[in-house]
Amino acid sequence: MQDRNIILIGFMGTGKTTIGEQLAKRLSLAFIDTDEKICSISGLTIPEIFQQKGEKYFRQLESQVLTDVLAQASQVVSTGGGIVIQEVNRQLLNARRQKGDLVIWLTASEETLWQRLKLDSNRPLLKAANPREEIASLLRQREDLYRSVADYTISTSEREPAAVVTEIIDIYFKGGF
Repeated sequence: MQDRNIILIGFMGTGKTTIGEQLAKRLSLAFIDTDEKICSISGLTIPEIFQQKGEKYFRQLESQVLTDVLAQASQVVSTGGGIVIQEVNRQLLNARRQKGDLVIWLTASEETLWQRLKLDSNRPLLKAANPREEIASLLRQREDLYRSVADYTISTSEREPAAVVTEIIDIYFKGGF
């Protein structure tokens, strides 16, 4: 079981990084945040990549990082909110599921996401004239894509990260995937 990855997917603000870090610590696994890897490789922040190189470049780099990261095992992987946009990423996630990796889709209500994200200036896709509407629109666009690659869906709305971590650990060890 320890040679499998736990991959966290979901919209920005659902708690993937926070939960992933705690989960990795509790399971004594490596923790990888694909957005952090992208920043490390590019030498730029995510907003700088979007501004200087564009979303297309970011998505290409994101796919390469995901491929490289998932070539390894025994880790908790937190992905960027848009990881499911590209078909190649969905194919890779589904291939990893077939090999035993666990893909968890973390969700939160639109209101919860708005409260978590409204003051975060590091979210390039929320630079729209009406960021709250942008959240709703992006959620609608991505919902079926997340669902298509997830083994389990867990809501993080009104829940402490530790409770979500415990739920994921229960799924992981009960072999419920």
